Amino acid sequence: MKTEASNRYSENTVNKLSDDKLDVKKFWSLSKSILGSKSQHCIPPLIENSSTISDDVHKAEIFNEFFSSHMRLDDTNPPPLSHFELLCNNKLEVLETSESEVLKLLSKINIHKSSGSDGLNNIILRKCAHTLCKPFTNIFNYCLLHGVFPSKWKVSNVCPVFKNGDNQNKSNYRPIALLSSVSKCLEKIVFKRLYEFLIENNLVIENNSGFKRNDSTINLLVSILHKIYKSIDEGNDICAIFLDVSKAFDKVWHEGLFYKLKQLGICGNVLNWIKDYLSNRSQKVVINISVQM
Repeated sequence: MKTEASNRYSENTVNKLSDDKLDVKKFWSLSKSILGSKSQHCIPPLIENSSTISDDVHKAEIFNEFFSSHMRLDDTNPPPLSHFELLCNNKLEVLETSESEVLKLLSKINIHKSSGSDGLNNIILRKCAHTLCKPFTNIFNYCLLHGVFPSKWKVSNVCPVFKNGDNQNKSNYRPIALLSSVSKCLEKIVFKRLYEFLIENNLVIENNSGFKRNDSTINLLVSILHKIYKSIDEGNDICAIFLDVSKAFDKVWHEGLFYKLKQLGICGNVLNWIKDYLSNRSQKVVINISVQM
């Protein structure tokens, strides 16, 4: 029985690889299923302070300290906040979701990705979406109504992924955080409400082309090129300054973020939810396992 199943699987895989319409992404996915992808996540011995570290627990501790150091801010002397100016007369104080919205999100969970630290399997979440949508809706609405985020969902499993260079150097790895799939559903609900509020109240500047629907950084590049060509035609000098902030998202100043959200009309338990979401988060590094990103 096992042999027959194995033969059918091999035959189906060969047929898929022979398909003329097979796209590149699917090709590599099938290739990994045949050749195995565990080797990609196998961490070799690390060189730390001229010592060779082979123990997996010790390697995980080294990565954990290295990755967490990127997210530490020196808040002993925080910069002064600007004069408070309310930029919107409307307010976003309360959020709520529905069973239909939660069902839609659960039904779209990618079953090929790894689950987070809560251990809830993505296949179960998706297959049982109709049954689970009601209790999760109640949990989500409780969190939104009281401005809290479950502490269990604040824990992430971090997988070091090799970039390039010396694979024994911890600096040549980037962290991939695996979060609870259920928590990401709640995040999407909050993001959708925030985005709609900002767009409806014209709070997103026109030149911000990133992370906007029906927009892209191409439009911003076209705008920059237009200004450059126009300046050339008018005989003016051109000067451009580009800033690349290292670990920008990891080092966002939270107090400054909350201050700006208040200026935009984000307040009440919506703001409390965001504050709780960003507080007391933790991580644990998981190495030498096969993970679907």
